Amino acid sequence: DTHCDLPENYGRGWSVGKMGVSMCSVPKMDYGHLDAQVLASFLWQHSEDAAGNKKALAQNLKQIAQIKDDISKHSNLCGLATTPEEALALKEEGKKAFFIGVENAYGLGGDIANVKKMKELGVIYITLSHFRDNAICNTSSRHGSNPNKGLTEFGIKVVEEMNRQGIMVDLSHPSAGTFWDCIKYSKAPIICSHSGAKAIYGHDRGLGDRQPRGPP
Repeated sequence: DTHCDLPENYGRGWSVGKMGVSMCSVPKMDYGHLDAQVLASFLWQHSEDAAGNKKALAQNLKQIAQIKDDISKHSNLCGLATTPEEALALKEEGKKAFFIGVENAYGLGGDIANVKKMKELGVIYITLSHFRDNAICNTSSRHGSNPNKGLTEFGIKVVEEMNRQGIMVDLSHPSAGTFWDCIKYSKAPIICSHSGAKAIYGHDRGLGDRQPRGPP
């Protein structure tokens, strides 16, 4: 599982520097021999009208800023990484590395130009959807309309722009249809940041037997 929802709870005083009740922090990473983790700027899916998109982008930008602020407050223990090389350099300094991911591309605010902005802010991957369909793709969740449906026309453009900007496409919540569309349209490898095998545990976020193998 490469994503951590700790940032969702900054308002409750959670932090990378505290043992606390969160599942991930530098002290717990020390205990578990973990060198790096992705902190997720997570967004619930709401309205995609102009007001909703504006609010989603603002929330996403706020959470990314909070992640950076939290890491900077504990710069003696950890640092922000955007590449494997930066993470390894932090490890050599005896520090933990944190990356930034965005969970739910709703956080782009409906504007493809914000893909570049995410790259500039240090985001390494974007999960295309969450529990509900959005303007980019369908979800695997029971709250979605059709798990066989995939990327929208806008979604194809978003994936292509993510490729151009060097942001990984994460498919842990999108539908199976979205998975196969991304296999078709993405020119870079895709990831499933927190998915298991559906045959082992029947979660909607799980992958069917064919998916890990890729296209025939």
